[in-house]
Amino acid sequence: SVMQALRAILLCFTFSLCGAFSHGFFKDLRGVSTPSTNIGRSLPALKSAFPKTGVALPLTRKSATTRTSLNMMIAPDSVLPAMALACLFPTLLGLWKSEYTVSYGYGLSMAFSGFVTFASVPFESLNFVAQAQALCYILYGLRLSAYLMYREIRIPDLFRRESKGSPVARLPTILGCSLLYLLMAAPLRLASQAGAYTPVSQAVAYTGLFLMYAGWAVAAFGDYQKTYYKAKNGNGLVTEGVFAFLRHPNYTGEQAMYAGSLLCSIAAGFGTASALPGAALAPWAASA
Repeated sequence: SVMQALRAILLCFTFSLCGAFSHGFFKDLRGVSTPSTNIGRSLPALKSAFPKTGVALPLTRKSATTRTSLNMMIAPDSVLPAMALACLFPTLLGLWKSEYTVSYGYGLSMAFSGFVTFASVPFESLNFVAQAQALCYILYGLRLSAYLMYREIRIPDLFRRESKGSPVARLPTILGCSLLYLLMAAPLRLASQAGAYTPVSQAVAYTGLFLMYAGWAVAAFGDYQKTYYKAKNGNGLVTEGVFAFLRHPNYTGEQAMYAGSLLCSIAAGFGTASALPGAALAPWAASA
């Protein structure tokens, strides 16, 4: 119908607007660069300045460039607002329809948090764990949002149409959800600031990545299989495929993904004083 088409156009416009904002917010940061040659030439002077203090210095020009670029590109007063906006803007879709707070708002908040991680730190400065972790957030958020849009357009009767109160009355719920999404994205921050991994922490991080991508795949396959089954057999109970082992594969996969993300953040924080106590708050304290 015309209303469904207008709704799809408006959602696409919202996606583009949020993406354009993220690009504009960080475009000045992308222009910052650190010449590796100057750093390499300064290493002998730094080593001679600390002959007996035991200060650990980068052993290679590449590692020096990476760490210096990271410290220059990430400012404590810009990362938290950027991540907060990435989680707030999509959630404001709940002002239009209340269920969008926990549907498109949730999916896009996770995707934009992954984009912010890539946009606020030079790609070469991100370790493999941080890159893979941020990419999983992006894939999860975009897939979920695309699936929800498909379901709303093709199966509109699934969405309730009764009134949910005025937009102003929804604001507390919207703001509360955006804060929750920010905390769910917090592990990305700590992983992006991680230094060298020990063999143990690397094993923990890789285990976390495995859980993340396995959970993402289980959730995606569960949604696809349920949609395919119901299109052929109506609204009967799905008991085949992955549903023969998991009653709610999308929720189980989601829990596995966030458990893996937590493992990645704990592994990244092994070398910091704020690693284990308060894992959700540690990412914002790791900006220095």
